[in-house]
Amino acid sequence: TISKEKIVIIEDALSANGPHIRAIKKENFRYIISIKPKGNTYLFKLMDRMEAHKDGQVKRFEEQKDGWIHRYRYANDLPLNSEHRDIRVNFLEYWQIDPAGKKEDRHFS
Repeated sequence: TISKEKIVIIEDALSANGPHIRAIKKENFRYIISIKPKGNTYLFKLMDRMEAHKDGQVKRFEEQKDGWIHRYRYANDLPLNSEHRDIRVNFLEYWQIDPAGKKEDRHFS
């Protein structure tokens, strides 16, 4: 029997491609796939352009908690890349920053 539980697939940047995401969506799975600026320049440049327009599509949030600065940038319903504009994704970028500069900053997307 098929479980009625919602399945969320979590994968690394190698899986951030059109055919793979189409297969995931066909099975009606939810997914979280990391991406890297080098591997998906399209999305990162799109976010930068949208943010420069200051039309409110790109949201930013920052908080200081537990000795770190937590910075978020996100937007919804973006094309995956120039080849697969019909595949729409949500984009979230996160920075963990040490305000004292003693620990290495971290960046995830």
